[in-house]
Amino acid sequence: MLEAFRTFEANDLICLWHDNLTPVAINWDKHIIEQLVKAKIAIVLLTPEALRSDYIVKKELPMLKEMYDAERIQIIPLPCEPCDLGTHSWLNGCQAPNSLKPLDGDEEEKKRSLQELVVRVTQRLTEIALEQGGISDRHTPLDPKWVSLDKLRLDGDRKRDVGRLIGRDQEIALLNLAFARSDVKTQVLVAPGGAGKTMLTRYWLETLQAKNWKGVERVYAWSFYSQGTREELQASEQPFFEDAVKFFEVENDATLSPTDRGRRLAQAIAEKPTLLILDGIEPLQVPKGEAKEGRLRASGIRSMLSHLGNFSSKDKWSGLCLISTREEIVDLQATQRGRADMWGEVLSVELPPLSDEAGAELLHSVGVNRLGVRPINCDHEKLRDMTRRVNGHALTLFLYGQYLRRVNQGDISGASLIQFSEEDTDNKRNGTSFRLFQTLEAWFAGSGEGTEFRQLAILRMMGLFDRPVLMSCLEHLMQAPPIEGLTEPMFVRHKGVAHDEVKVQPIERAKFNLALHHLIDFGLVFYANADDEITTLDCHPLVREYFAERLRTDDLEAWKQANLRLGHYYEDLVDEPYPKDHAKLDLIFQALVFYARAGMPKKSYRTFKLRILADDYYATKGLGMQAEVWVACKTILRHNEEQIDLVGKADILQQLGYTERSLGMLSDAIKSFNACLEIREANYTGSKGEANLISIVAGLLGVTQLYSGDLRGGLLNTTKAVKFSQGAEDTPKYMYSLSSKGKVEHYLGQFGLACENLQKAYEMSKAPQNQREPSNCSNACFRWGELLLWKKAYAEALEVADDGLAFVERTGLGPMFKALLQVNRAYAMMAGAYRKEVDAIVKELLDTALQNFRRGGLDNETIRGHLALAHYYDWSGNPVEARFDLDEAWSMAELGQMRLHMADVLLLRARLFADQPERPWGDPEMHLFDARKLILECGYRRREAEWNELAERLRVQETCI
Repeated sequence: MLEAFRTFEANDLICLWHDNLTPVAINWDKHIIEQLVKAKIAIVLLTPEALRSDYIVKKELPMLKEMYDAERIQIIPLPCEPCDLGTHSWLNGCQAPNSLKPLDGDEEEKKRSLQELVVRVTQRLTEIALEQGGISDRHTPLDPKWVSLDKLRLDGDRKRDVGRLIGRDQEIALLNLAFARSDVKTQVLVAPGGAGKTMLTRYWLETLQAKNWKGVERVYAWSFYSQGTREELQASEQPFFEDAVKFFEVENDATLSPTDRGRRLAQAIAEKPTLLILDGIEPLQVPKGEAKEGRLRASGIRSMLSHLGNFSSKDKWSGLCLISTREEIVDLQATQRGRADMWGEVLSVELPPLSDEAGAELLHSVGVNRLGVRPINCDHEKLRDMTRRVNGHALTLFLYGQYLRRVNQGDISGASLIQFSEEDTDNKRNGTSFRLFQTLEAWFAGSGEGTEFRQLAILRMMGLFDRPVLMSCLEHLMQAPPIEGLTEPMFVRHKGVAHDEVKVQPIERAKFNLALHHLIDFGLVFYANADDEITTLDCHPLVREYFAERLRTDDLEAWKQANLRLGHYYEDLVDEPYPKDHAKLDLIFQALVFYARAGMPKKSYRTFKLRILADDYYATKGLGMQAEVWVACKTILRHNEEQIDLVGKADILQQLGYTERSLGMLSDAIKSFNACLEIREANYTGSKGEANLISIVAGLLGVTQLYSGDLRGGLLNTTKAVKFSQGAEDTPKYMYSLSSKGKVEHYLGQFGLACENLQKAYEMSKAPQNQREPSNCSNACFRWGELLLWKKAYAEALEVADDGLAFVERTGLGPMFKALLQVNRAYAMMAGAYRKEVDAIVKELLDTALQNFRRGGLDNETIRGHLALAHYYDWSGNPVEARFDLDEAWSMAELGQMRLHMADVLLLRARLFADQPERPWGDPEMHLFDARKLILECGYRRREAEWNELAERLRVQETCI
């Protein structure tokens, strides 16, 4: 029984007590009575020995009956052995999961009784939680305006859902309990593809819909699952955000960084009780085998999920965010219930395979109901054995049943047609599904012609796509001339007028429709549109993955021709050379993927350069499509790395590194910049153009290493950037490289060299001939001002900041450059003026700076805005107000492993809360020593003096170095 409750207890959803938990050496009678009084449910295990116990008969049972009669507790009697209730026949009136039959008999019956017990207990606890939260069934339907289920329709074609929820009673009970609990904000369902996550989600939503969504005021569902999980997919968070901000009535500011879009959306979601469904989120996670696998590469959704709990009251019921995925979400582990924190707000649960009993019932429900000519029941051992052979994989069982119903008229003895090996039973590797698909493929191909052969062609074509596909796109793929090895079954050949003439014509549409409807009836393909007319088709991601790989492996030429045809088709859908909206750019991204898979390196690279990055990088700067650009770079390199020339490869690696840095993936960015630098240095012939390119990437690498905490590596590469910019005779680039080197020297504590280089770069920025690259001038101005602040030359720092801001306004530079200088100006004002005179000015300045940082879209710089506001609250005498900004800064810094910023946050925590009774993050001394470790590891000697001053204030008997 305890094992049956294990998942619920491990996640603190149920508090179980039994007398074996009574501590030693206490008043055990008093302790037991206290536990009974606190209990909401009593499971009474009945045995003859228990009913002969004086304590149980004379003390516990009378007390339970009194509480039961007063409706203060629910009693569930559970006979473990045959026994005579005698004077306790009142227990007969209590609900028992096995109708008071003893559990000493059939193992399967015992298992069913315990499962029913779990469901009944959790149902009651759910009712209690809902009552405590003041949540009841809504008597009138929720306004349709506040229900969005278009991406996860509940009224779709249910043919493919037959029996999918058999054996999921405990999972439904878990969802209901998590939904009712005010301390659970997010639930994550983790399971391999085909385990039934989406079907479970749909069924659970239908139960809530039948009750008018209970106390929820808004219901929003989005599904990513049909975008699959292959590495080159263009799965994006952008369509989700564009739709979600409209539904939740949030202003859609395209200039905000993804992180801030996520934060603003989370705040809007938390305003009212909301049910948020994110189905199949794995396309937005870093794939297996890469650094930080399982992490969300979609920084906007990552931010939204991390902020949902912050904006929701810990004690007030606010609904639930339900996520399904194939891989655990690494980003949520810090607040995961039962892992990092027993009472964490995130509940992550693995969806188990179907039990033997449930799998047998599923097979029987789809038509596997005979052994030879003899009908069999749904609990037949042959059906159980078949379930074990596929490790309880729901999708495999469903399609296997469909196959046997057609091939063997539902005869279970035909199960030997498919031989599953031990290796196949690894559901995380899709083994059973792929073995089944292999059998289906052979069955379809066996005829060599006709409907079955056309079904195989349709499945292979579906494998070319990563999302629902329009019929018009399939029709384009099936145009003449036929693609040998793929679309030939969609054509007929007949003799022409001439003796040796052969004409090729498309088959009749009715024949195509017949093959398609056979697949739909089978459950391999389904409609993706809501109306009756078939305009969009979809299939399970595992079906796509298998047939894509088979086509690529068995007929590479057909694979390439089909992808090339689709690349031209998608690119031709967009007339503008430089599309300005997300939907059109998404078509170009898809075209790039098809070109890359077709083995067309020049075409994919040209599309990337001329249609995606053109027009001053509008895709990233204007639309925030950094994640899509990241995937595009990875796709080109994955498919065309050997064919693409070194110049193109270096360009792509540099763009990849820049995008990874903007997404907070600093370690990946360093690898990409390093690879780019190696190529450019290895092929350097001495030209000024080549020197300029080396200088640029060396500078990018050095500054990225600085933020990651590798200051010594940063110094090495910024020094290299200075050297090559001199060789290129490019004065603006030399100025930028010099200021980058000076910045690293400043952080390393090499203050003399830093002062020399930063001042020189600042003086160069005033020269008109260097102002043709205004961003480099602005950076030189900011970095010199930062050093002046460290030197406590506040008046000069204020003057430099004002001059820089005027320059930014004059040249029209972006918000990031303005924000950096606004922060310097605020620091100078706080240090050099009376508080009352400038308090309001400084606060407004820093609020504006933070908004500009967010519009700039780089987390490593946005952290500066939060740190500056935390400094302001300390300066203005309200250090407690700094908690939000310090939490925000730490979240971004920790996620991106920006170790210098992590040290900054730790020092500020120690400083601001050293004298405060409230210590939200623990002892300041602990933060001080954590900061010391980072300072020493990184060589961040710029912070030495501050650390020593704080150590003296906290009476720590050590120094930083």
